[in-house]
Amino acid sequence: MRETDTYVCLDGQPWPMGATPMSWQGQDGVNFAVHAPQAEGIECCLFDENCDEQKASLPLPRCTDGVWHGFVPQLGVGQLYGLRASGPYAPDAGHRFNRHKLLVDPYAKELVGPRANLAREVDYSLDPSGQRTADTQDNAGRIPKTRVIDSTAELRLGAGIAPGPSIPLSQMILYEAHVRGLTKCHPKVDPPLRGTYAAVCSAPMLEHFKRLGITSICLMPVQMHVSERHLLDLGLVNYWGYNTLGFLCPRHLIQATRVAIWCGLNSVTWSIPCTAMA
Repeated sequence: MRETDTYVCLDGQPWPMGATPMSWQGQDGVNFAVHAPQAEGIECCLFDENCDEQKASLPLPRCTDGVWHGFVPQLGVGQLYGLRASGPYAPDAGHRFNRHKLLVDPYAKELVGPRANLAREVDYSLDPSGQRTADTQDNAGRIPKTRVIDSTAELRLGAGIAPGPSIPLSQMILYEAHVRGLTKCHPKVDPPLRGTYAAVCSAPMLEHFKRLGITSICLMPVQMHVSERHLLDLGLVNYWGYNTLGFLCPRHLIQATRVAIWCGLNSVTWSIPCTAMA
């Protein structure tokens, strides 16, 4: 068990990965689990709702089969946090541990805060001889924070909004599309929705899919990604989205509303509702 002035971090459990609201040994809170078998320690840093102030830094007290884990009672959905990893800084050996650098949880499902210039972040500085050494400047103010999400509740909400039509594979006609490229310039889609998940499942697009005989859509990358540094230098962005930042975190720029994201991911990404195809 690790303690701070306000928070206690109990042993918790090594699953599920990421941050999970749950009950553990009779207490409600959040369990954190981070796979980092080469790390010497992982800290969970809690931030206020504005991402400005770090309220606590909690070392995860246990490591099980390479997974560092801990349970913090009384934390709940909406808490913002980041990670710090301690260990050797030996880039030639593949180790770049640097606890001065706040990290995004790879199992993040929602990020809050700055993202535009993440490609400019580096973990090193150059000494007078030109050699790279671990940079000791804290970067927390420039890094987005992970928000604790209740995945079970989110999935239940999504299924209630748009239950899957269960189209048999033998009858499925799959259509691959890019959310923004498919809808950004469509003249019949309402302008505020163009380029978003909501546009993909709008009436004009459903009519278009039915006319083509499409039953199901495979969306090209919709996870959170970053634009590479050379694109930033040119004032451009990564259009396709294959430079992933968080595989489980939907890209916010193509989300019209929180409800729309579920309409997009649950009803359109996998299959257009049968009623819409009738």
